[in-house]
Amino acid sequence: MGIYIGGTGAGNQLEDYEEGTYTPYLGASGNYGSTGMVLGYTTQYGGYVKIGHIVVVSVTLQWNSKSGNNSSNNSDLTLTLPFNVGNMNFNGSGTINYNDSIDFNADARGMHIVNSGNIMYFDNVQQGSGKHNGYVGSENVTSSGQFRIGLVYMTTA
Repeated sequence: MGIYIGGTGAGNQLEDYEEGTYTPYLGASGNYGSTGMVLGYTTQYGGYVKIGHIVVVSVTLQWNSKSGNNSSNNSDLTLTLPFNVGNMNFNGSGTINYNDSIDFNADARGMHIVNSGNIMYFDNVQQGSGKHNGYVGSENVTSSGQFRIGLVYMTTA
């Protein structure tokens, strides 16, 4: 079942539309909770719209404490996504709408979505050149703060 857009052929049929919420986590190298970084969340919201293989995500996180095994040891800072990323040429992109809690140590803030799994990394961009300079570490997250992003990526789900 689906709707047809611009014609009645199979290529014009939209079969997959979904809206929902999920629980996002900031983590250390993909690990959150006792094996990674534990944030005491006061707000933890993730919303998404999935149309075919395209996912549009909005995340708001606010916390008032930070602990865990990998919360301060240079583990790559990651964010969970609602669906696994597709193995496609387009990984995704997004923007940070508000941030008072992550020190990017750079003159630009970027995100990097890899071709598998359901996590996103935060790019550390080299000051002055704008070149990729590795990933932001979990030690760059303050013990309390707020963070909001919006992003688009493709999934195989």
